[in-house]
Amino acid sequence: MSKKKIINRLVLKDRTDTDSGYTSPNMDNRKYLGVEGVTLTKLRPAGEMRIGEERVDVISEGDFIDEGVRVRVIGIDGTRNIVRRIYE
Repeated sequence: MSKKKIINRLVLKDRTDTDSGYTSPNMDNRKYLGVEGVTLTKLRPAGEMRIGEERVDVISEGDFIDEGVRVRVIGIDGTRNIVRRIYE
């Protein structure tokens, strides 16, 4: 086999554009910065929280946080919302 045929077998030719039905995740999480909500799942350290009527994927600063605990979004790392437990 020629070198070109071998390389063509290894290269992905599928397109991942919007015309093909692919979409990127919503990257504008700045609207959640500083907002408080309640955890819907245990954060170990990743999980979900509720902000208003929305379910939002979050990650804690490193602590495990139980379900039903009030948390605040304190930072954004790419598509991740970083949360911290609110002590009353």
